[in-house]
Amino acid sequence: MFGIKKEGVKIRIFIFIVIMVGGSIVFKAASAKEIISIYNWEDYLSPALISEFEQQTGAEVKLDFFQSYDEMLNRISSPDHGVDIFFPANHMIQALIKDKLIARVTPSVFAGFENIDDGWRFPYYDPYGEYSLPFHWGTTAIQVDDAVIKDIVKENGESLSLIFNPPVSLRGRIGLLYETDETVSMALHYLGLPSCADRPEQMERLRVLFSSLVGAVVIMKDPLLPQLLAETTVVRMAWNGDALRAREKRPSLRYIYPREGALVWADAIVVAQNAPHPDLARKFMAFMLDARRVAAQTNFTRYANAIRDSEKYIDPVLLTAPEVAIPASAKLHFYHGCSAKTTAIHEAFWSEMREILQKNQRKE
Repeated sequence: MFGIKKEGVKIRIFIFIVIMVGGSIVFKAASAKEIISIYNWEDYLSPALISEFEQQTGAEVKLDFFQSYDEMLNRISSPDHGVDIFFPANHMIQALIKDKLIARVTPSVFAGFENIDDGWRFPYYDPYGEYSLPFHWGTTAIQVDDAVIKDIVKENGESLSLIFNPPVSLRGRIGLLYETDETVSMALHYLGLPSCADRPEQMERLRVLFSSLVGAVVIMKDPLLPQLLAETTVVRMAWNGDALRAREKRPSLRYIYPREGALVWADAIVVAQNAPHPDLARKFMAFMLDARRVAAQTNFTRYANAIRDSEKYIDPVLLTAPEVAIPASAKLHFYHGCSAKTTAIHEAFWSEMREILQKNQRKE
């Protein structure tokens, strides 16, 4: 949610020591009694909120990062995963429930659950509020560097053709996301097909399309922000919050909503099945239902949230940023995931095609 109040948010700064251990970050609290393990995308959780949670609970927060949903699922599927809290996409929730990979913690009984916006409180993927809380929502569209290709965009229009049928001058400087869901869905929409198309003739059209991009694209894996700031690519798929953070550092970058449509997605907060510290994990979920805290999280990542009244504390810049304030004319596709059968077909296809594209991408 976003509002128009212009008062800044005073966030108390807590002193902590960061210890790097095998890709993990442990935020040390002076009187730590327990350690909560949080598994997330890198740079996707406000350090100020971590410090506040530690101060409130006396616990230590240990962060581990995944670079893809495949990596996340592989770890969560292991009996000794050691994870308390993680952040899947909303369309994954029902499969995670079916596979008994997330715990039933009934967030609907938490104090503050009523703070969730009506449309997010009992969503289609968790209709009784038993497993998850909404975290962030956003869009996936295109970011271009106007300092390099402004005239090309003007000539070709704001279209996915900039990525899937690029001018010769852009070949080798196009960025595709690593994730199956978004990259395959956007390609299908470019072809005029639905997100969950999987018939053999439809998959063959996809194969022909991506085969035409061999040597033309770079596969971008999380963390995305450094790659958006680099000059390796000048047109690329991007998540809106990362795109805004990049533009704030490089003003020539521009986020555009292609005429074929942008994807709308959402992430959730869940507790892993067999979490080492389930009570502490529940406390963290309840902690994230406070409007001020969630606004601080939004101000950090630049992604929207689903907590009402958080707009009182939101950075006013977000109210008009084109990456966040979606224009009324934008065409949108709300991604709800596909059947297990279709997902398997898409993942097998993209895994094979992605490997081919990576082997042939331009080396710096």
